[in-house]
This record gives sequence, C-alpha cells and structure tokens, in this order.
Amino acid sequence: MTDEEGLPDPKTRVHTMADIMRAYTLYHDGDLENAVPALQKVVEENPKIEDAWGYLVLALLDLGRPDEAADTTLIALKQLPESKELPLKAARLLAQLGRLDAATVCANAAVAHNPAAAHTLLAQIAVKTGDLEGAEAHARAAMSSGSQQPEPRLILANALLSRNQAREAIDLLTRTLEEGIVGDPARERLAFAYAAIGDFRNARLVVDGFEGPVHPNLLLQFGQMALQLQMWAEAEEWAERVRRIVPDHPTIPLILGIVALNQGRLPEARTLLQDAVAVNLESAIAWNSLGLVFARLGDPGGAIIAWERTLQISPGLIEIKYNLGLAHAQLGNASQALFYLEDFVALAGPGPQRQQALEVAQKLRTLQSH
Repeated sequence: MTDEEGLPDPKTRVHTMADIMRAYTLYHDGDLENAVPALQKVVEENPKIEDAWGYLVLALLDLGRPDEAADTTLIALKQLPESKELPLKAARLLAQLGRLDAATVCANAAVAHNPAAAHTLLAQIAVKTGDLEGAEAHARAAMSSGSQQPEPRLILANALLSRNQAREAIDLLTRTLEEGIVGDPARERLAFAYAAIGDFRNARLVVDGFEGPVHPNLLLQFGQMALQLQMWAEAEEWAERVRRIVPDHPTIPLILGIVALNQGRLPEARTLLQDAVAVNLESAIAWNSLGLVFARLGDPGGAIIAWERTLQISPGLIEIKYNLGLAHAQLGNASQALFYLEDFVALAGPGPQRQQALEVAQKLRTLQSH
C-alpha cells in the first residue's frame, strides 16, 4: 500500500526496518539458526540490501552449509548486478568450494572494479586447472594493475621455474623482495630457484634470512636437488641440517646413503640404505640404491632381492630388469637371467646397454644349447 504521493506506506517501512534489525541482531548475537530464515525473509522482500545478502552468506558458512552459501551468493549477484564488491567475494567463495567455472565468471566480472585482486584470483584458478599460460598471463596482469601482494609474483615465479627459467625467476623474486613485498613464501621460491641452478651458496643465504622457522621438507628438497645434480657434499649438508631439526626424519638416511654410495663408502651406504627401506618399504629409489650397493660389494644375491623389490614397486623401471639379468647371470641362474635380459631388450631403445644385454643373452643361449 502507498500513500497519496505514491511513496511506500510508512507502516510498511517501519515493519521492514524492524525485520532488518531483528535479523541483524540475531546474526550478531550468534543465533545463526534463527538468523538465516530472518535474513532470507529480508532479502526476499528487499533484494537490493547488499549487507543482508552478505550476512546471510556468512551465517550459512558458519553453520557449515557452504553450498547453500555459494548458491545464495549467485542469487545475490543476479539481484545486484551493479555491486562493485560482490563479484569478487562470490568468486573467492566459489573458488574455495572448487566451483572453478562459476568462480571464473565472477572473477572476470570483478576485473572492472578490482583488477589486481581479480586477476590474482584468476591466476590462482588457472593454476588449479593446470593452465600455466593462463596463470602467467593473469599474474602479469595483476602486477600491471598495481598489485603489491606476493601471490601474483609467486605464481609467475612458479611458471618460470616450470619452464626451467630459474634465472628469470631469481630476477623476479629478488626485485619482489627489494620492493618490500616480503615474506617467507617469496624467500622460499627464491631459494628454490637458486637450488635449481646449483647455486646452493645463495640458497643457504636466502634460507638463513627466513623470518619464521624453516620447514625441514624444504631443506630435504634442496638435498634431493643436489643429488640430481650429483653435488654430493651439498646433498649431505642439507640432510645433516635437517637432522639437527628432525633427527629421525625418514628421508635423511636415504639422502646420506646415496651420497655414501656415490662416494664409495659402501659399508656405510649399506647401513644407511637398509635404514631407509626399513622406514619406507615403498621407496623404489631406496631399494634400487641398496641393490647397487650390494652389487658393488660383490653380493649379487642381496642385489637381486633389492632390485626385485624395486621392480614390484615400480614395474616401469626397465633398467632394473637389465640389472637383474646381469646379477642372475653372475650367480649362474641362466633361465632367470635370460628372462630379465630378453625382456629388457624388447622394451629398451637402441643404446650400449641394450647391446650389452643382447650379447649376454646370446652367450647364455649358446651355453644352454651345449
């Protein structure tokens, strides 16, 4: 009902305000079960009140009803297409719930009002969907829009690292820290980038500058990267550093065992790698390394046990079949040696290993025929 001038009836406005105040009071008092229907009544009758939609979404989230909260946000967007804040809020909520397509739509709508934050969120969504090119493009757009947050820079750094452009990542992250956009996540990526090119001196300097505690898994990652680069002393140093933090971490004997193996300290390597497989029976790299130790110690029987376990864990490691073939040949197990060597020859590409396997298999066939 309206008065003579076409304005809403004052009594109606009084009732509306009373409903709004009651709903808001219920929410702020923590009576969420009753706040939800009260807020739903408010937005049904007054769909242009953005705060009421916001409180309704928050109440549903606090009650553990995230899907309802997300659906409510989408309804609010239809009712308030002119809102400058709602698209970004909706996009963040939808992204957290894994509804990435809807989140992308909302984030794109938010670009006009908050380009830096919207492009950052779009970059994060692209990372989740495996679209590294899109992640890089949105990260650069966020930075161009004036974002002073570390997230787009970290996303861009990760994209560069995924393309083996570690030096470009180092330049980016160094500038990030120099610009005062600091934080241990940026330092962590910078240390990782240094380690990727084998510059462990600078990686250590960056890690030593962390504001908070250093996660041992990061240090172990550096140790494993040093192993891949065959920088044995570096790998040992990172593992020992972890030992000072977590003395019984299961990866320590693996790294130290591989180092000892490659430095020719075979009895020590055997002990360490036996410890490594004892704490992680499913580690193919530990079993394979233990097999190499036994082989170099002149114990083909021990090598066979370790390599057969390796093959059980990772059947696709065809070079283990080559190792098993030679070990069985050493023990005079011609049938087993032929089984593994001929299987290796059938699977392997051209190369000296395949040629040697072929020659050994032919000799064994010749011996069997006599």
